[in-house]
Amino acid sequence: MFGAVFFLAERFPHALAGEDGQIDLVRALAILALLAASLAVRPVRALFAARAALSWLALAAALVAGYAYRDRLAEFAAPVLGALVPQKPRALGDGAIEIRRSAGGHFHIEAEIRSRPDAVPARVRFLIDTGASDIVLAPEDARRAGFDLTALAYTRAYATANGRVMGAPVRLAALEIAGTRLDDVAASVNGAAMDQSLLGMAFLGRLAGFEITGDVLVLRWR
Repeated sequence: MFGAVFFLAERFPHALAGEDGQIDLVRALAILALLAASLAVRPVRALFAARAALSWLALAAALVAGYAYRDRLAEFAAPVLGALVPQKPRALGDGAIEIRRSAGGHFHIEAEIRSRPDAVPARVRFLIDTGASDIVLAPEDARRAGFDLTALAYTRAYATANGRVMGAPVRLAALEIAGTRLDDVAASVNGAAMDQSLLGMAFLGRLAGFEITGDVLVLRWR
């Protein structure tokens, strides 16, 4: 460091001719000495700071690359997500969505429902059941959607594998799946606890059509 000072002093002799220049030199050397001592005493922290800076730079580069190739990444991620999260619908275009069969052999789908137009939507995981006639909400899902379970009239009888069960007719202000929304949807709240809510033929009948090919279910909206 001192060798560099002497070299620069010879190259620029007028820089240290005045008292102010000499004071500035002493101040700069003192600051450099303190920084050098700090790095010598705490080399681990300096190394950690350097690694952290490189990590942030790598993250920034990854974000820029991800944004630049977002369309290709979306095409790649869609089938991967479909395999890992089968209830996550995949938009196919022209009002059609694709759902993959779960490990249990059934088709599930995530939907958002509203009990009233101004209600906060509740996310519900439905089982698509062609053997069910109605859209049937599990009591817990209905409660999260904003229905008062104690105020409902359980007047509709259903014959199930577990025997006769009563349900309460309700109207959903909206049912939305993958950006497609159905308004004023008839449904029923089950009178007994259920593992999951059901999307029966009342829902499938409002579609333009549906088809199952292997482990893939395609729903086509009107």
